[in-house]
Amino acid sequence: MGAGRLVVIAGGIGGSGLTLEAARERVAQSLGALNERASAAGVRLALEPIHPADLTIKGCVNSIHQALELVQPLSSTDLVIDTFHSAWDADIWRLAELAGDKAAVVQVCNWYEPSPDEKPQRDLPSRGSMDLATWLRALVASGFAGPIEFEMFDRHRRGRTVPELLSTALRELREMLQ
Repeated sequence: MGAGRLVVIAGGIGGSGLTLEAARERVAQSLGALNERASAAGVRLALEPIHPADLTIKGCVNSIHQALELVQPLSSTDLVIDTFHSAWDADIWRLAELAGDKAAVVQVCNWYEPSPDEKPQRDLPSRGSMDLATWLRALVASGFAGPIEFEMFDRHRRGRTVPELLSTALRELREMLQ
């Protein structure tokens, strides 16, 4: 396929019967074994920390620090950061310094909260709660040279067409990085 990385999302603890600590230990063991298989196959992995609000459903690895502790010793596993999941984490502002070449990919979007009773939703880079322009400029200035991807899911389009979203996101990201 020519993909640069296979993204790994650790999985939540809901229904597993595991404590959070036990789930994270299982992830560490499993990721180590998966790293060996990936290495033998010539594949690189990238672990993505998931927002703590999705702890039971999506992922028990939540902070940049936790993810880095897991990937640092692994030869074929790096880190992917999704601003939707990691913007809350103060370490996002020191990503290049903390992760170095282990920060392989950055997925960007901004977000808004439709109401206090609903989960945040992804939006275009310039529209939302995060000062994405300042963060991206700081990230690139600190030495990050990996891919920057725009990530949005179909359920967040809100009637906008895919070509419209992609062209707007590309224009906004180019402006932010100037």
